[in-house]
Amino acid sequence: MIQRYCVLGQVVPEGERLQPLLAESYARKMPVLCECRPGSELPLYIAHRNDRYVLARWPGSGARHATACDHYEAPDHLTGMGQVRGSAVIDDEESGETSLKLGFPLSRGAARLAPAALTNDKPTVKSTGQKLTMRGLLHVLWDRAELTHWHPKMAGKRSWFVVRRALIEAAAACKAKQEALPHMLFVPETFRLEDKEDIIADLEKALAA
Repeated sequence: MIQRYCVLGQVVPEGERLQPLLAESYARKMPVLCECRPGSELPLYIAHRNDRYVLARWPGSGARHATACDHYEAPDHLTGMGQVRGSAVIDDEESGETSLKLGFPLSRGAARLAPAALTNDKPTVKSTGQKLTMRGLLHVLWDRAELTHWHPKMAGKRSWFVVRRALIEAAAACKAKQEALPHMLFVPETFRLEDKEDIIADLEKALAA
């Protein structure tokens, strides 16, 4: 399937020719439509990341795209997202930004004391609602980065460099605890033997922060 978009009244295929049109559409705040289902209006939003313009589906619209479309997303009840969307994963349809509620701390704290073996005190149970575990956060980012999708054009190209870039781009549209997620997320860089010492130093610095 050739991915096509309607931008500024023109139907154009995915490629470098699309970038200047997206730049103009982004500046003019004009909508972009996916052409995977002729006759259906499937709006996308434009994000500016790493000096490029990226098209992304609006939250909750993935199942409306053709299954061969890059923007297709399986319905929530098939992916498990239905259990966390709206509680641990909150999409803002106006901005395209996603707020994540995490069930684990983002910084080290003092060690907690173990409860006494014998006590008459009754434990207090406080529900904070459904939140993401570390694994759940990884699943959300992996899915948002479309690393759960298979595209023929990706055959033989899914190196760690590509995976890392996709994860960072997916995180750019997310926030947690009122902060942009990329500020708190560490994704190891591609290992290069000649840069081993610098990579180790960067890792230690990031984990010490």
